[in-house]
Amino acid sequence: MNKHETDFLIEEITRHLGAKRDGGNKNLIARCPYCGKEDKYGIYIGKETLRKKPFMAHCFSCGRSTLTRDKLLEEIGRPDLMITPTADLSAPLNANLLFPLDNEEEIDDTLGIVELPDFYRQVYTHPYLKARGFVYDDYEQFPVGITAG
Repeated sequence: MNKHETDFLIEEITRHLGAKRDGGNKNLIARCPYCGKEDKYGIYIGKETLRKKPFMAHCFSCGRSTLTRDKLLEEIGRPDLMITPTADLSAPLNANLLFPLDNEEEIDDTLGIVELPDFYRQVYTHPYLKARGFVYDDYEQFPVGITAG
């Protein structure tokens, strides 16, 4: 998470819980969502250390704790703030994931001759094509026709 996302998350949690920052600006202090005691629930918002990770929370009255950001958001009823995994658009794409082929299976990309239907007939003038700017030389260059009577 970048700083902007972290600050946004802290603002949302503060607003949702009615929390306030402690003197060192490293914790949010709020009413415990479990026992309801005022100013007993602390959420760590400082830098990560060996013992503390951001968004760890603990109630100093009932003893309930959460150790991860997602667990905290779930417990306070804000799963909408959880970060969802997204695709890394800069990562190389593995084509086998999109079009899996067995080792023996090959794609047949040869071109075959296709017969026109019996009711196809070539035309040398057509109002639609004339409106699109077709001239006689275009009909010679691009043989066009119709399949309906």
